[in-house]
Amino acid sequence: MAIIVKMGKEKLYVDCGGAAPIFKPVRFESDHQNSSRFGEDYVNIVPTVPEDNNYRYVRYIKGKQSGEAWDFNSEQEYKMSDFADIIQKSYILQSAFMSILRCQLWQIDQNRSVSLVNNRLSIHYSDGQTVKKTLSSIHEIEEVMAIDFFLPKLPVAEAIEVLKNLGVDVFSDRV
Repeated sequence: MAIIVKMGKEKLYVDCGGAAPIFKPVRFESDHQNSSRFGEDYVNIVPTVPEDNNYRYVRYIKGKQSGEAWDFNSEQEYKMSDFADIIQKSYILQSAFMSILRCQLWQIDQNRSVSLVNNRLSIHYSDGQTVKKTLSSIHEIEEVMAIDFFLPKLPVAEAIEVLKNLGVDVFSDRV
């Protein structure tokens, strides 16, 4: 999904919470060499057929493409109802974010990105350094949520219990 904001006659791409390092609006129409980056993680939005308003979004991690590139037309408008089916499918119990404990936060002021997937904590720094730690208890996950994510009231134990009832063990080796 591309979120395009019009400011006067200029269109800007904005990212509202994706896993990509886009921290300010991207001037994709006027700056074809644009690259939003954080360390070795970066995104390019490049024209495919600019005269027809067609562009391609490509994400790279450590120089290798991450995920599929996708195309969008900056003139194509959608309503929220156009996304109803995708939103509904995201609630299926087997979908990606319904079967894991997941939290990610970009901390630009600390030059790092903090990621928790089940009981695995990863801290990625803008200089390319990565620190990984496996957490072994609910208490450790709660501490990480309070200290590293600034979410001390997040119901971690309840979320882990819900996942357990769905057959997901956040402390197993499966991710």
